[in-house]
Amino acid sequence: MIATLEQPVQTKPIVREVEGSVYCPFCTRTVAATLVAVGKRAKSKPGQKCPRCGSSLDAGYVVMPMRAA
Repeated sequence: MIATLEQPVQTKPIVREVEGSVYCPFCTRTVAATLVAVGKRAKSKPGQKCPRCGSSLDAGYVVMPMRAA
């Protein structure tokens, strides 16, 4: 099927899992975690726990995703 103005082609975003750093809001530390990168956005993988205090990292913010040069 050829894409026209009436029917644009929708592409699925590429989902990658990468290692990175996440800020834990409870113990106020930056810890290593697995991140789910969708396009340019990165979020912590749901269900991860902080290795220091055991709290959920779902509410933490991504400090630095590790990227290859």
